[in-house]
Amino acid sequence: MEMEKQIIKVRDKDGSIKDAEVVLYFRMDNKKFIIYTFNEKDDNGMVILYSSLAVREDGIMKFKKIAPEDWTKVKEVMNKIVKEWKE
Repeated sequence: MEMEKQIIKVRDKDGSIKDAEVVLYFRMDNKKFIIYTFNEKDDNGMVILYSSLAVREDGIMKFKKIAPEDWTKVKEVMNKIVKEWKE
């Protein structure tokens, strides 16, 4: 049984809004993170993943840059996802 894809709206740096597919929401150290994709592929044919710190402000979910001290742990989660998709 395939799960329904969750699509969110993401605003680019230039202000344009694009649809993105949520890969995973997860909590770590009392912070909420999101991993998502625009289903773009890199030169090796791998789907490109993006990640952000997810913060609720004024009832709206906003994405913030991940702090350097959290980035290593987030990359570990992303690498695990990529390995599982390959299997």
